[in-house]
Amino acid sequence: MLVERLLNRVEQQDDIDEFLVITYTRASAAELRERIHEEIMQRLAAAEDRGNKHMWRQSMLCRDAQIGTIHSFCTDILRENAHLAGLQPDFRVADETETAIIKAEVIEDVLDKAYEKTSTHEAPTLNSKLLTLNSNKPAFSELVDSITQGHEDKRLVGIILDAHARLQSSPDLTEWITRQIKCLEMDGVRDVIDTAWGRHLMKKADKTARFWHREMISLLEEMETLADFGNAYCASIEKTASDINAFITALSKGWDLAHACGPIEFPRAKAVKGYEEEKDVRNRCKEAMKKCTGIFECSSAELIEDMQAAAPALTALLLIVKEFDRAFSEEKLRRGVVDFSDLEHLTLSLLIDKETGGGTALAKAIAKRYKEILIDEYQDVNAVQEMIFNAVSQDGGNVFMVGDVKQSIYRFRLADPSIFLGKYRMFEEQSSAQASASPAGAGRKIHLSKNFRSKPGILDAVNQVFGLIMSAEFGEMDYTEKEELIAGKDDGGSKGPAVELDIIDMSAAQSGEDEESPAKIQAEARFIAERIKELDAQYSDVVILLRSIQNKAWQYAAALADYGIPSDLPGGEGYFETIEVSAALSLLMVIDNPRQDIPLAAALCGPAYGFTSDELAGIRAGSRDTDYYEAVVKAAENNKKCAQFLSEIEAMRGLAPDMPADRFIWHMYNKTGLLARVGAMRKGERRRENLIILAENARILEQSGYRGLFGFLTYIRSMPERGAEA
Repeated sequence: MLVERLLNRVEQQDDIDEFLVITYTRASAAELRERIHEEIMQRLAAAEDRGNKHMWRQSMLCRDAQIGTIHSFCTDILRENAHLAGLQPDFRVADETETAIIKAEVIEDVLDKAYEKTSTHEAPTLNSKLLTLNSNKPAFSELVDSITQGHEDKRLVGIILDAHARLQSSPDLTEWITRQIKCLEMDGVRDVIDTAWGRHLMKKADKTARFWHREMISLLEEMETLADFGNAYCASIEKTASDINAFITALSKGWDLAHACGPIEFPRAKAVKGYEEEKDVRNRCKEAMKKCTGIFECSSAELIEDMQAAAPALTALLLIVKEFDRAFSEEKLRRGVVDFSDLEHLTLSLLIDKETGGGTALAKAIAKRYKEILIDEYQDVNAVQEMIFNAVSQDGGNVFMVGDVKQSIYRFRLADPSIFLGKYRMFEEQSSAQASASPAGAGRKIHLSKNFRSKPGILDAVNQVFGLIMSAEFGEMDYTEKEELIAGKDDGGSKGPAVELDIIDMSAAQSGEDEESPAKIQAEARFIAERIKELDAQYSDVVILLRSIQNKAWQYAAALADYGIPSDLPGGEGYFETIEVSAALSLLMVIDNPRQDIPLAAALCGPAYGFTSDELAGIRAGSRDTDYYEAVVKAAENNKKCAQFLSEIEAMRGLAPDMPADRFIWHMYNKTGLLARVGAMRKGERRRENLIILAENARILEQSGYRGLFGFLTYIRSMPERGAEA
């Protein structure tokens, strides 16, 4: 749709470089550029006028057209205006791993200073409120005491970093923190419903209570046809329904009245056999209402007192997040790097006047470059990105957006689907034919309901599931006929169901086992292996999707192997745990510092030198009271294999300080023959690729400031500590 929109404009004599095209990933941007170029060439080939100079010019302009991600667009703006953003002209974008390392260093320094100033009762530079909010105890100490366990502040670090990461979707982190601290001061709050938290809990409780009141009324109506059950349970359920209704009325009048309502009564009923489904509804109501009324266990005054007691620690948390943000920004500036969040925020600072909230002169100049802005995957934008798009558009009137809120899965990356939904609800309905003919103006929406990827049977199942579960309350939008997907291609008369749901009897599993227990995982894995064996399909046509493959992928691989089914597990074996990478890193660690027993033993028995377990034991037996390196040195007096190993290691140690890490790694590969040795092993081609990737990443790290073998190893060692994946 986006390509068609763009090419229709181009055929009307617009130039392709007068459009800004934004998509979600670099890969999709490259694919989009290629697709546009191919479409131009096809239209030229099909046209009567094959000498159309305008279209030939577009095919040339396509290579340099502004088609890319929001981050590439921001990077271009910052490169052009680095001096205005306070950046070095040659700044570079740090990847996630490097950013995490900088964060770890900065947070350690920020917390050390906070601990030091608190212990000396010196007012911290980040804000004196850290000490003055509670006259008996520094607020930072209250924060630490409430979060940390013993002398371990890992949880505190995690909360600070997580809060900071989430706040990157806010256009102004400092302003947001200031507002929250103001809320924590509780000025003028006399009832808990005067707070955002109180209102949220009241609204949530009201929804729950109304739902279960309807269920109880429905159960009472059903009793008219269930004489035995009605005689036994009618009085009890009438009392429950009456209590829930009184609770709903109390909720509308205030917190303390809801608090006074107390627990909902579920009087005992006469024993009656059967009717398990009806009994289950009542039991679920009992559990839900117990949890719901439990929210109101404390009075409004008690809660306000608790909130005031917690305010110092919460304020300290917000201020430490603010201080971390400042120190983190300074450290990145010192290193001449920016992260992806900086690209957006710094660009926004150049485009929006903080005082007036309007566009700057630079924003107006950039807006004149583009006749239209086309945005793909619009459901995944956040508030900062939306402000950037508005700033470089013509008051939002020349923006074309394609998106599907049902595909919005990136909230964890700070996407905000409510931006999409706001326009979806506000824009006027229009057909695609009308849209192509009408001029730009007020917002209008076009439903792209036809699906050309899936068979009708699959779409029927999707529509049925979404129609049942998706609502404005649950999924932020109603799934009506307008949202339903219509098959755009025929299924070829295929027989049998397009979707199947298999239910496995787990009654044999021990009671109390959770969903992820080994016994249940194994049962599912064996069932799937049996089902795949029955399918009339190639094994490569099948994919098994799991919520997580950690600690369970091997069970699926084993079950498939039992049925003779080959499988491929991406990431099944950790990159650093592979034989070849582990061997290479062990060698590099020994070259950097040979007095490390475990890397030394791993290097000796790895594929490069091939020492056996007996040989390693013999080396240790010859020198029991020294470290292992000294034992190898002693063994080398009579052992040619040890002598050769030491000779090669010492030679490489002499070269390491004078070579970039990537060049040295290639030297080590050549000297030890490691590439050839792992290439001769099972899955040799993949093992060679893994070693090549290791050297390539060393080259990238050299450019990132982690220079030499020591810098490379420092970076690698820090990754597991931070939970970072290769």
